Amino acid sequence: MRNISTKKKSKFLTYILAFMPGAAEMYMGFIKMGASLMTVFCLSFYCWTVGMDFVGIASMVIWFIGFFHAINLYGTEDAKFNQIEDDWIWNEFFDGVGVKVSEEKKRKIVAIILIVAGVVALWDVIITTIEKLIPADLWDAYYGMVRDIFYDVPQFVIACLIIFIGVRMIRGKKKELLVEDKQNS
Repeated sequence: MRNISTKKKSKFLTYILAFMPGAAEMYMGFIKMGASLMTVFCLSFYCWTVGMDFVGIASMVIWFIGFFHAINLYGTEDAKFNQIEDDWIWNEFFDGVGVKVSEEKKRKIVAIILIVAGVVALWDVIITTIEKLIPADLWDAYYGMVRDIFYDVPQFVIACLIIFIGVRMIRGKKKELLVEDKQNS
């Protein structure tokens, strides 16, 4: 069950905190829900700020989802509000079918996310250092080509990683459906 009591608090503070995805949920005691929403938003926003412009739309959608989720959560009838379990935000969008991930897989996923975020964060430092080491005349001559290669590599790698994770999720769901069909037969 819950470790922290969930309750409706100040309507004004809930509204103000709703502007940061996940903060209002945590304020009301839904720590997993709020932390997961905040993490998804911050990761998408970070990817957008490092040049992955296509993620900008996702950041805006996640922000709106977070804002209205908090407002609707606060507006839930008291009886229903008290029955809401604190769970990861993505479980709400799978029609009650929880996404079960083992502790080992969680560590691997977090490790991969940290490694990718670290590489992307260091990439700009590496590029700046390379720019300083190459003579100005040579750098000016090849700047456009080098810039395109160096600045597009992180976006390419992250896009490939997103596609890979999506394919893995589809394959996992397909296998799950096949197992259910065999059991129902």
